Amino acid sequence: MLSKPHDDLLDGEEWRDFLRENSFGQVIAPGRGLEMPVVTPLHFALGRDDAAVFHLQRSNPLLQALRDNPACLLAVVGSYVYIPSEWNAGPGEDTRWGVPTSYYAAVQASCTAEIVDDADGIAYILNQLMRRYEPAGSLHERVEAGDSPYGKLLGAITGVRLNIMRVRGKFKFGGNRDSAHRQKVAAMLAKRNGPLDATARAHLLRREEARRPPEDAPGE
Repeated sequence: MLSKPHDDLLDGEEWRDFLRENSFGQVIAPGRGLEMPVVTPLHFALGRDDAAVFHLQRSNPLLQALRDNPACLLAVVGSYVYIPSEWNAGPGEDTRWGVPTSYYAAVQASCTAEIVDDADGIAYILNQLMRRYEPAGSLHERVEAGDSPYGKLLGAITGVRLNIMRVRGKFKFGGNRDSAHRQKVAAMLAKRNGPLDATARAHLLRREEARRPPEDAPGE
């Protein structure tokens, strides 16, 4: 993933916040001796230990690829919007000759996979996923190994824990332009209010605020 300094992660929490909010992505596993890597889209949950967990049917080819080679990549993209040529024209430029661009957030995490085969471990992962996706107070039972309706299903699936080793992030929201340009684009995103415009605008303004130099301390 090509990234420039103005699009790099601001700090170590930016990618964590992004993965907790945007917890659907693709796991890419090279396996061993495959002509092409196995790519599987899935929901996951990021824990406080920086491990992403999910489950797979035992017949899923991703599982064998991870058993053969636990090295894999978790790739997540969000808040992707098209910035029209007119919006992206610079000061004094003819808007008819503006150059369009894309704004987006992307995180790629290099991981080592740990396969969780025991029923108690799988249940633990499923409960993590339930806490992430089910609203508080929702009507569902706790997942436990045994003869319960949930417990009887555990033999058909396997849990996976991705231990994140290295993270690359790109938050492309006009970081190469000046503040006035970013504010203009933020206003246009609010006016258009299309799919993902609100989240893209939030990233733009959040990073704009982070770039703002701290105010000088008042004199004594």
